[in-house]
Amino acid sequence: MFIQLQYARSNRDRAPGPAASGTLECVDAHDEKPAMTIPHPRVLAVILVFLSSPVAALNNCSDFIDLRSRRNITINTAPGQNRYSPSCVRVAVDTSVTFNSDFTTHPLYGGLVSGGVATIDPASPIGAHNSGTAPVIVTLTALGEFPYFCDFHYTQGMLGSIVVDPAFFDDGFE
Repeated sequence: MFIQLQYARSNRDRAPGPAASGTLECVDAHDEKPAMTIPHPRVLAVILVFLSSPVAALNNCSDFIDLRSRRNITINTAPGQNRYSPSCVRVAVDTSVTFNSDFTTHPLYGGLVSGGVATIDPASPIGAHNSGTAPVIVTLTALGEFPYFCDFHYTQGMLGSIVVDPAFFDDGFE
């Protein structure tokens, strides 16, 4: 179904502004029947902000460690465990993330694990690393959420996600 928004002001001669009255209707574009009426455009703005907020984090992450004040962070394979430490982090744009692991026994892939199925994301900045022990350094230059997983152990919880937000202190003052 295609929805279009229509704004109808009750007094067309009034100048737009906070005092202007009217309604916003969500209308099914095919049969012109109103699906929903919103009393004021400001209400729509609140709804749109709410809907644009992240609903759920990826790869079983619910609590993110806030590391936005750091420009370099390290994610290690937890000693003696099939886990990343830390696994769920929030960083600022342009942060360099170093992954330390034996990538032959813990192949690292950027991608999503959902319903027990891992899906590699070929566009992920984390990429694919399946051999060697040299650290993998990724600089995250785009805003968003970037999930990752170990291809051998994701079913055991070896997965995580990195949320990239705008810089914590854009002016460099810390």
